Amino acid sequence: TVQEMESARFAFWLCFYGAAGAASAGRETIPQQYNRFMARKSLGGVGPTLGGDATLGLLPITGYPEDIRLRDVEKIVNNRMSPFQMIKKFPIEKNTYAY
Repeated sequence: TVQEMESARFAFWLCFYGAAGAASAGRETIPQQYNRFMARKSLGGVGPTLGGDATLGLLPITGYPEDIRLRDVEKIVNNRMSPFQMIKKFPIEKNTYAY
């Protein structure tokens, strides 16, 4: 019927413009995300670490520049300080939080 044809035309144009909008957003964001990923990847081997051979076994898709060493994670997990103790011991300038 004529009404079905009009509905189909409306649905077509709605999908067409929706897809065009998604494509234009992708054209803008995909290169930015890729550049950020490559910038993070270039940080591999930079910075302090406790070293060791054992790692977490992260996949490269996670965005980390290299696999995380277990000794680094164990140092954080075994930390017995509460968040409030950390704030008192390591204050941040221009801190807007009141504890």
